[in-house]
Amino acid sequence: MPAALDQLLKDRAQLPIFRTMPPPETTAPDQAAKKLQPQSVTDFGRLTPLNAENPIDMRFQEAIGDYRPMAEEEPLSGPRVEFFYAQTLASTSIGTNQYKYTWIEVFYTFDSGGIFDGGLETTDASRSSTVGSDTYGHPAYNLNEALNTAALISPGIDADNLPSGWVMKPYIGIVTMKREIVQGQFIHTFTDPNVVDGACP
Repeated sequence: MPAALDQLLKDRAQLPIFRTMPPPETTAPDQAAKKLQPQSVTDFGRLTPLNAENPIDMRFQEAIGDYRPMAEEEPLSGPRVEFFYAQTLASTSIGTNQYKYTWIEVFYTFDSGGIFDGGLETTDASRSSTVGSDTYGHPAYNLNEALNTAALISPGIDADNLPSGWVMKPYIGIVTMKREIVQGQFIHTFTDPNVVDGACP
């Protein structure tokens, strides 16, 4: 290297902007920072079908939202919006072609080799609509029914064209449940088309 260039680089290294700065002093992280640091997979809790793909994000959401599994006797807490699979079990009419539903959360099932076998099950960790002895403590509503009338059944069924004796049935089956905290209360909804049924003419 030419002597002039070598000297230029040495001079440049003495400028403040090029000096090696000592590492900043480290301090113990505060409790909030500790809370946002994922520890291990065992900290993520039960991996449900809808959070298993990205447990890191789920852990971060839990940390910032102070998330706990829904316990009805505790104050409202958790993510503002959450989705999970559930089975609607029973229904009661709340209007013309409109119902409210009881439900229970379901989880995937796996065979002895740990492979998903296409099934669903309830577990001890399952959440449900029951609060105390009230099975409709946190009922679910099918938003597909919200605008139903005696004459029109969503999605676009003209009741006048149905055979005599045919009626809309409540939706009993597996749904993707949406759980929200709105105005200080849990709201559970799903959106699935109902069937119409009756005796063949």
